[in-house]
Amino acid sequence: MITCADQGSYAEVVNKARSSISLKDLGIEDFRPRRAITGALIWEVRGPESKAKADRLAEKLSAALADRDDVRVSRPAKSAELRVSGLDDSVTSKEVAEELARSSECPSLQFKVGDIRRAPNGLGSAWVRCPAEAAKKLMATPRVTVGWSTCRLTLLPARGLQCYRCLEAGHVQQRCTSTTDRSGCCFRCGRG
Repeated sequence: MITCADQGSYAEVVNKARSSISLKDLGIEDFRPRRAITGALIWEVRGPESKAKADRLAEKLSAALADRDDVRVSRPAKSAELRVSGLDDSVTSKEVAEELARSSECPSLQFKVGDIRRAPNGLGSAWVRCPAEAAKKLMATPRVTVGWSTCRLTLLPARGLQCYRCLEAGHVQQRCTSTTDRSGCCFRCGRG
């Protein structure tokens, strides 16, 4: 996925990428462009070994567009959110990420673990975002041992879209038609 700060510069960025990267050299034959809800350009690589080919393409795009500060290249993947509960006081967020990565056979860098918060029962819980494939493996046995704690995993429901500008649900800032600007207000209650 390519995200440009200026919507008008996508043609220039794509032309630069096309001139420096050969899809045939990467073995990519089925290649489909789409627009994200945010306006970013997504290229879907299809066919056998599509994940590896997409990773190589993202590396090449990052190298080709490294001189552009207004362009961001990323490799999006479907993600899921979990809650890990029943953590003792000695457990850290890093340990949670490492254990979940080991249990799901997924790199620990793909796990984003929030702060561990203490519940009234004295045990901690943490929010985790990870690839959907890893979450599926973890939820097959919804318990994991972190340190000396056997913790329970809970799959959290997917969050809906919320506009940063008007704080309404169902769309994002790039598609907002509202004349009200609440970007300086609290995203939960709407008070500023």
